Amino acid sequence: ISGPLGDANGDGTVNLLNYSVGIDPWLQIPPSFLPTVEVVNGRLRLHVRRLKGAADLQVSAEFGADLVNWGQVLVPIGVPLDHGDGTETVVFEDTEPFSARRFGRMRATLFAP
Repeated sequence: ISGPLGDANGDGTVNLLNYSVGIDPWLQIPPSFLPTVEVVNGRLRLHVRRLKGAADLQVSAEFGADLVNWGQVLVPIGVPLDHGDGTETVVFEDTEPFSARRFGRMRATLFAP
């Protein structure tokens, strides 16, 4: 139940995801904390909530035309939305034009500072 890929509360969500969105691993992540998508100006955008100031955490987005080959976007666009609780929402934009077969996902990477 411990470690980044453990599931402390058994809800199917790994501890790293809980940490990346600022939720105690013993609690369930509220749906409003999960990533959302939209299409703006012909590009897929992924809105991701993340823990602010976590030196050991990198949150990025990956986009692809299938569920095998992904391109990573490390730098969000615009100004983060501060939630006042130690988290913020950032927006990542796909580098390719939107089509009927574009996918997006959040990636959280833990590393030693």
